[in-house]
Amino acid sequence: MSWFNILKNEMRSVNLPKFKVKPFNVNKPDEDDNCERKVKEIERRFYARKFFNQSEISSLEEKLKNPDFEVNTNVHKHTDNRRRLTIRYTPKPEKYPNYNQDDSLTISVVVDHETWQTTFGKDSTAQTFADSKLSEEDYCTVLDAIQRDVPFTSKDGAIRYFHTDALTRTANDNDGTFDNVESFSRLRGLIVNRKKLIRMDIELDVNIEYRGKLHHLTYNNNIFLPNTLETSSQVKDGLDIIADYINNINIKFTE
Repeated sequence: MSWFNILKNEMRSVNLPKFKVKPFNVNKPDEDDNCERKVKEIERRFYARKFFNQSEISSLEEKLKNPDFEVNTNVHKHTDNRRRLTIRYTPKPEKYPNYNQDDSLTISVVVDHETWQTTFGKDSTAQTFADSKLSEEDYCTVLDAIQRDVPFTSKDGAIRYFHTDALTRTANDNDGTFDNVESFSRLRGLIVNRKKLIRMDIELDVNIEYRGKLHHLTYNNNIFLPNTLETSSQVKDGLDIIADYINNINIKFTE
C-alpha cells in the first residue's frame, strides 16, 4: 500500500470536530436582546420624549396666520414631562372694532407623561420598570401589550393595558375635529401589580375656552360656540389645522 493510501485511511479514522460556517451577512445573535431589556428601553425613551418642539410650533403659527385675528402661541413647561401649549385667537381691532382684547378663543393642549414618583412624591407606591425585577414572561407580556396597543388584561389580572382615543367631557370626538366639542382627553396606561406596583401613563388634555363676545350658549348641547365661528372661515380653517396637529401628537408608549 502506498504512503498516500495509508494517510487517507488514517484521516478517515480520526473524528474531527464539526463546525458550522456562518454566512458573513448574518448578524450575531444578541444574547441580551430579551423582553426585559426592550421594555426598559421603551420606558427610557418614553420619559425622554419632548413634546411641542419649537420648529413644530413655528410651523403651526405660520399656518394659522390670517387677516382677521391675531394668533399667539405659548408653550409652558410645568416640568420636563408636563407641558402646555396655548393657542389664542383675538380679533384685530381694524376688523372687529366692537371687540377688545378680552374677547378671545383659547385652545389649551396639555401632554402629561410624568412618572408617578414625580407626580405623587417619593412615598408613591408605584415604581418604574427601570427599578423593577419581573419574570421574563411578565416582561414579554408587557412588551406584547405595548406593541399591540389594544386594551388588555392578563389572566391573573396583574397586568393591565388601557387606552382611549375618544374620551370627551361634553361631546363626541370620534371624528377628530372640534365640532361641538368643548374639551376632550386621550390617554394610555399600563399597570403591573406584582410584589410592587409599576405604572406608566400618558394623557393628552384639550380645552377650548371662549371669552367675552366671542361666544354664545347653545342650549341644545349645553356647550359654548363662538359667534365668529359661524362667519369667519379663518377661525374654522384654523381649528381644522389645530385639530390635525393634535391628532398627530403620538401618545403611544413607542415612537
